[in-house]
Amino acid sequence: MTDTDDAFEWPDPADKAHAVEQAKRLRNQVAEGGLRFEAYLPPSLALWLLDRIEGQKYLDP
Repeated sequence: MTDTDDAFEWPDPADKAHAVEQAKRLRNQVAEGGLRFEAYLPPSLALWLLDRIEGQKYLDP
């Protein structure tokens, strides 16, 4: 980064506000039924997680 990058803000304030509002809308649903989602793990991280599952530190992926 350079001095000219000081004005750059991440995440964008509009994106951040949208994410906060989305989380607020989901709160009741999540409290009643939990939250499910899929995530891609690169091979090294997936193997790290599976090692811990096999070692009984985590229940499942």
